[in-house]
Amino acid sequence: MGKKKGHNKPQPANSPIAPQAVPETPEKLNAIAEQLKSFSPKKGQATPPSTPEGSNSAPAAALPLATSTPKAQEKADKRPAKAKGKPEDLNDGDGKSRADIENERKAKKLEKQMKKEAATAKKKADAAAGNAEKPPKAPAKEAPANKGQKDAPKTPQQPSKPALKKHFASSDSSDSFNMTANGSKNVSFKEKSNLKVRFDIQPSNQYDLTERPAIRVSSYFVHATPHNVHPAFRRLAAKCEFKKLNGVNELLLAFHKTLIEFVEDYNPRPDLPFSESISLDLQPQLCCLSDNGVHPFPQAVGNLIRLFKKQIHELDNTKEICDLKTYLKEWIENSAYYNFDLAEKAIVEFTISKLKSMAHRRILTYSRCPIVEKIILTAAEQFNDLHVYIVDDPNNGSRGKTMLESLSEASIPCTYGHINSIGYLVHQASVVLLGCSAILNTGRVVALRGSSLLALSAQAVNIPVLVAAKTCTFVDKVRLDEHLSTALLREPIETIPEDLVTALVTDLRIVPPSSAPAVLKAKQLGYDN
Repeated sequence: MGKKKGHNKPQPANSPIAPQAVPETPEKLNAIAEQLKSFSPKKGQATPPSTPEGSNSAPAAALPLATSTPKAQEKADKRPAKAKGKPEDLNDGDGKSRADIENERKAKKLEKQMKKEAATAKKKADAAAGNAEKPPKAPAKEAPANKGQKDAPKTPQQPSKPALKKHFASSDSSDSFNMTANGSKNVSFKEKSNLKVRFDIQPSNQYDLTERPAIRVSSYFVHATPHNVHPAFRRLAAKCEFKKLNGVNELLLAFHKTLIEFVEDYNPRPDLPFSESISLDLQPQLCCLSDNGVHPFPQAVGNLIRLFKKQIHELDNTKEICDLKTYLKEWIENSAYYNFDLAEKAIVEFTISKLKSMAHRRILTYSRCPIVEKIILTAAEQFNDLHVYIVDDPNNGSRGKTMLESLSEASIPCTYGHINSIGYLVHQASVVLLGCSAILNTGRVVALRGSSLLALSAQAVNIPVLVAAKTCTFVDKVRLDEHLSTALLREPIETIPEDLVTALVTDLRIVPPSSAPAVLKAKQLGYDN
């Protein structure tokens, strides 16, 4: 095996190969002495610690000789005193040991803690002095479960700040509020800001309702009684309650007849003009129908009531009472004639003219609407290929069966199905014809719940959707609560978006849903003329 390079075995001391110590010359000793003088501390500096005997540290003479040059010596003389002797930094420049420094730090920390405790004790003393002027309110009584426990001995000392927080959090909301409100003048700002008070909306069990002031609620509506309600309005309310009237059209026709009976039998008050007297006596009649104002009227009925009140306020009280009653009766009869006879006749003609342009006349309708039924009966006299598909919902009273019986008597071929069969029936039809309860200002159609499903299905198969709507059902509103329960009619309603409706067949002409504001304006001009 060959020997590896760079690895020499240690030689013994008496080996002839071992290096021998070279004796130092006097010149080298003088240079070392001068170098030691240059590192000696000046006056006012601490002497460096001496190296103990037997230590392995190298002596000062072992420093390289290059540092003993005259230039290095001059630089060393110009250095600051702290830089010349690094061992001086161990004592922090003042000769203090590490233990002394740690003792000073502990003393400062203890002094700060003592100051903090003194400040806290001073705050407690100030708070105790403030609370001594006005004693705090007694805390709330303990729960019945603590009655068996012995009372704790009372101490004259004032509870500390954490104890006050705990007391306020555990007491009732009303007690906590009163204590804070009553004691706010005697508590300092710092003490008041630290108190945590819990506020509760609901009163506690100890709250006495008799202490609350009596609140008088004044209602705008006049409460209806059997003494101030006309028998005609009571009969109308009974018919609606027993569901003898279905739909807004039947309700409007019955409402016209009820108003005529009321005006005929009305006797005005002797101390008031006729217009003011009938306005006051009309309010209990309306409250009887709306359950004393609990339920609003349907939109079409609301339009009729507003127009009737407008005619009452425009009456000339200088005329005879019989003439004024005759004027109101004629106005009601004309309103029924224009809104029912003429309007339905115009809607039927416009719809039949639209059906003539179709290749197939298969009509899909929902539930029962008097206008739609009249349109189909009139169209059956002119078209031999007419077929009607009726979709009904048992949850809405199955009124489609009534329409089915009426069309069957006229020998019109019909197909009847529930709302879950809409997917099949919509592919068989060529047009969808629906009724409505109202038309909003935005063009949305208010109809019986389930009508929007037919409109959506018809749009999916590209079938036109026509809605028969009288101008008296147009209302100047942009939004309607779909879950609103109206007076007289308890039927569920919903709104059909205007983009699902192809056209509105009105007594003016066939218009798109976006023309609803124009119809409202034209109707208002007609009333003004």
